[in-house]
Amino acid sequence: MTLPDWMLLLSLLLAVAVVLGLLARRVGLPHTVVLAVLGFAAGTVGREFDVQIPLYGETFEEVVVFIFLPALVFQAALNLSSRDFFRNLLPIMVLAVPALVVSAALIGISLHFGLALPLTAALLFGALISATDPVAVVAIFHELGAPRRLLTLIEGESLLNDGVAIVLFNILLVAALGEAASISDGVLTFFQTFFGGVVCGAAIGFFAAFVMPWLDRLTATAVTVSIAYGGFIIADHVLGVSGVVTTVTAGVVLGGLAQSRASVEVRAVWHEFWESLEYIANAI
Repeated sequence: MTLPDWMLLLSLLLAVAVVLGLLARRVGLPHTVVLAVLGFAAGTVGREFDVQIPLYGETFEEVVVFIFLPALVFQAALNLSSRDFFRNLLPIMVLAVPALVVSAALIGISLHFGLALPLTAALLFGALISATDPVAVVAIFHELGAPRRLLTLIEGESLLNDGVAIVLFNILLVAALGEAASISDGVLTFFQTFFGGVVCGAAIGFFAAFVMPWLDRLTATAVTVSIAYGGFIIADHVLGVSGVVTTVTAGVVLGGLAQSRASVEVRAVWHEFWESLEYIANAI
């Protein structure tokens, strides 16, 4: 597909998502739930009629990872209360790291013994499926007035579990492909990738917060875009650490320092811009 073809396809998908959003509002269901259900239905119908849609393969993977993912995780991190996040950091880390590993292991072992799948392939699927996205759940919690700490735990865990799952997936992929792999090397790789992303993201977030007082609302917003995408790619492609963890950490640090380093007007523009970008990315 050429770039104009991609842009046309994404534009059509967004238009369909907007129409479905209006329908979801009328029937009183969360937008993401309607999109998921009709997405499954469209996929089923497409297979029945052998409709070829080019949303697969390495090109589409790169579109998702390098265009949509940084926008989604940065927006969530930027709007998360850093005070609540660090106050609940221990339970968030427990849910994001050990709990995710346990979940992946239980799913993998169940598939191994239940369906006789190779253990490494079953564990690989467990790592793939254990990082849940709570977008619909959080929307419902906001409507129900759920406790603030519960929202912080769920949102904080969901931000970190993506990075953990990606690192775990890459480690298990080596074993699943039949290459030599050891537990000690895997643990070392995990710590280097995960905490390297934390250090990289913290440095980017502190630098951005430092220059904020000299920027107006438009240039400050442009800097946040640069952080979200540039930080992700520098971490992932140049430094070899987790791009997701880097972007999340940068967003949390900048969001926490924004109260004292960015004006009210700047923060208002941030909120509108990133909320719109999140809607577009989630919808497509």
